[in-house]
Amino acid sequence: MIRMRKPLSFVLGAGLLALTTAGLCSAQEQDQPALTPHSYRSEHFSIQIPKGWEELDRPALDQLEAGPEGSPPEFRAQTFQHGFKETAAAAYPMILIQIEGRKRWTRNFLASLDALPPPSNAAGSASNNFTNLRRTRFYRDQRRKMVWIRLESKRPDGTPVSDISAVYPTRSGSVQIHCTTTLASVDNYASLCESVLTSVQVDPSVRYWPF
Repeated sequence: MIRMRKPLSFVLGAGLLALTTAGLCSAQEQDQPALTPHSYRSEHFSIQIPKGWEELDRPALDQLEAGPEGSPPEFRAQTFQHGFKETAAAAYPMILIQIEGRKRWTRNFLASLDALPPPSNAAGSASNNFTNLRRTRFYRDQRRKMVWIRLESKRPDGTPVSDISAVYPTRSGSVQIHCTTTLASVDNYASLCESVLTSVQVDPSVRYWPF
C-alpha cells in the first residue's frame, strides 16, 4: 500500500527495490484474454479483469495480508479489498486492489516522488506509459489523471517479482491497482497489466487531481 507517512516504503511490500532493466513489451507476449467488467459501486470504481481469472475470497486476501511466515512487518502492513489470479493454485500473476480512504495525496507527496533518482539503465519500450516508467520510479499521467509506479522486489521466499501499479487519487485517498508477476515473466504480461490498469473508471464525484 502506498502510504503518505512512509512514501514508497510500503508500496507492494519491501525488499530489494529497483526498476527493471528488461523491456516491458516483447514479441514473446502472450495473446491477451478478453476483459470482463467488475463494478464496485459502494467503493466508487469499476475495473476490467481478464476473462477466466479467479477472484480471491476473503480468506485468500487475509493470507496475502498476513504475508509468509517469518516475513518482516512491512509485508504484513497491506490491506487488500479485492484480488484476482490467473489460477488459484499459482502465486503469480495476480491483480490486487486497495482502497485507501484515510488521507488524500498532496502536491508535496508527489514532489517527493519526483525527487527519486532515475534508474541506471533506461531502455525503451513499445508503450509510452512504460517508457516513462522506465526512466523514473514513477510517472504522472496527466491525461488519465493517475500515477504509474513500477517496482521490483524480492519476496521473503526469494522470488523476484515485478509490480506495475496504477494509483487513482480520490478526495479521501486513492484507488490502487497492482499487477504482480514474476520477474522472469514480466514481458509476457506487461501489455495485459497495462490494459487492466487503464480500464479503471473512478466515479467523478470522488475523483481528485489538482496536480
